[in-house]
Amino acid sequence: MLFNRNNSYGDIIPPSDTRKLIMLVKKLLTDVVFNMASLEGNPFTYPEVQTLLDGITIGGHKVSDEQQIYRIRNARIDWSLIL
Repeated sequence: MLFNRNNSYGDIIPPSDTRKLIMLVKKLLTDVVFNMASLEGNPFTYPEVQTLLDGITIGGHKVSDEQQIYRIRNARIDWSLIL
């Protein structure tokens, strides 16, 4: 074996900072929701998804499209527990 992994290589797995991870999840949440919704043919733009996830409603769209955004956000992972 060319490489033996042991505790002397502490820099292989960086220590996780909880605050950094929460900020990363908050940033990636909008990206993931927008990408999944656009793959489903949802007409919401990225800024509209951001606004909707911040709790402000968007005019000019179907309620079903808005509900799809909410369902994607709440799918399998309850993001509100993390955020």
